[in-house]
Parts: sequence; C-alpha cells; structure tokens
Amino acid sequence: MSILYVSPHPDAFPSLRALIAARYGEAGEGPGWGGPHPRICLQPPPTSRTPFPPPRLPALEQGPGGLWVWGATAVAQLLWPAGLGGPGGSRAAVLVQQWVSYADTELIPAACGATLPALGLRSPAQDPQAALGALGKALSPLEEWLRLHTYLAGDAPTLADLAAVTALLLPFRYVLDPSARRIWGNVTRWFITCVRQPEFRAVLGEVVLYSGSKSLSQQP
Repeated sequence: MSILYVSPHPDAFPSLRALIAARYGEAGEGPGWGGPHPRICLQPPPTSRTPFPPPRLPALEQGPGGLWVWGATAVAQLLWPAGLGGPGGSRAAVLVQQWVSYADTELIPAACGATLPALGLRSPAQDPQAALGALGKALSPLEEWLRLHTYLAGDAPTLADLAAVTALLLPFRYVLDPSARRIWGNVTRWFITCVRQPEFRAVLGEVVLYSGSKSLSQQP
C-alpha cells in the first residue's frame, strides 16, 4: 500500500496541494503513476520506514520498499490523473509546467512574504508594504492571463490551477480584502471557481475570504 504523509496543520498549503491532487486521482482514472490510491497519514514517516527520511512534507511512499518522493510539486504530479493535464508535450501540458513553475518560484514567496506580517510572523527588518507590492507584482501575470481564460491550462482544473490556488490560499484568507479582490477581479473569480470544485472542497472545506482592513493598493 502506498502512503501519503502530510502535515496536519490546516494552513500547510504544500500538503493541501498533495491532498487535493489525491482527491482528483480518486475521482478520475487513478493516480498518474499507476499505483493504488494512497493511505493518508497526518505525520512524518517513522524512521523505521526508510533509512533516508524525506526532508519535508508532503511525502509519498510508493508501496513497501518502493520509491520515496517528497515535495508538493513532485508528489502532486504523481497523484494527479494523467488525463487531466499531466506531464507531456502538448500545449496544455507545457502551460501546466509553466504555471506550476511560476507558482513555486514567484507566487509562494510573494504570498508568504505578504501574509506572514499580517499574522505577526515577521522580523523587524521586513517591510509589510514592500511585501504587499511584491505580491501585487506576482499576481499581475495571472490577472492578465485569466482575463481571457477560465483556468490556467485548459477548460478544467489542472495541476497548474492546483499549484497556484494552494500558493494563494494564505493571502486570500488573511490579506486580500474586498477592495483588493476587486483590483484582482480575474484572479479572484478563478480562485473562487477552483475552491468550489468538489475535490478542492473535500480537502479545504469552505474557504472564507479575508474581510479585514488591510489591502493591496498596487494596481495590476
């Protein structure tokens, strides 16, 4: 049996990304790697399972004695159904890789940088306004692309949407108030559309958007 090890923290977006990918695998043709649906374990793997513990969660053990894979990008790619925007050379597959890479390298750092000060988790050297500006800069390509597209890489959610939505969970929950969401209207529409999908809701529940006073002032 394969085992998916994830963090129990409700805001651990890398683990949420893997769990939602697993839901799509259950609802579709099965995980893209061709193995069985994994059992979920809400803790790191015990040292008795492997002599080389994965350095971070999520982590996927592909059966006893099988390959260990760790990190949200790799684990989600293995769990995602092959027929729904998985790896390959098609235009959609290339777009998936483009946006997954963008989520990992641009959205996640900007989202964490903007959200952690709002949660009181920052050093004195951090500038909250600069962090909000960086988030606005990261959102601009998404806003423009989604002006003419419902999803990032096709007519249905793909790994690209999964990576970007989970990267932006923290800002939508703790930073982006109604006025900011009006600025980023296309991103907001797409985000809400995704989190209302059954597979997202099964993991995230109802995503409550931020209603406080802090906002992004930068226009796209």
